[in-house]
Amino acid sequence: SFSSGKLNNMITTDVDKARRALRQIHVLLLTAPLKVAISLVALHSLMGASVFIGLSWMGFVILLNPAMMYIMNRLEDRQQAQTDERVRKATEVISSINVIK
Repeated sequence: SFSSGKLNNMITTDVDKARRALRQIHVLLLTAPLKVAISLVALHSLMGASVFIGLSWMGFVILLNPAMMYIMNRLEDRQQAQTDERVRKATEVISSINVIK
């Protein structure tokens, strides 16, 4: 049970959000690939075939990134588990000292 003004405001806001989303999709799907293609052609005319080496390296790094993040997450999890174990042991020692006192 919304008032007509509130309902109108919600619809207007949703339409505005959809319009902005469509504008961004247009940029991502049409404009960005076109800009990349034009840039690659311009770079090729300036630098020659070395552009493709740089492009290949960039693609390799982009593909390598998820694997590196997976490894980093596993290392962080292992480090966190070791820290938790140290805290647990320290708490146990402190509790034992309190019991002895």
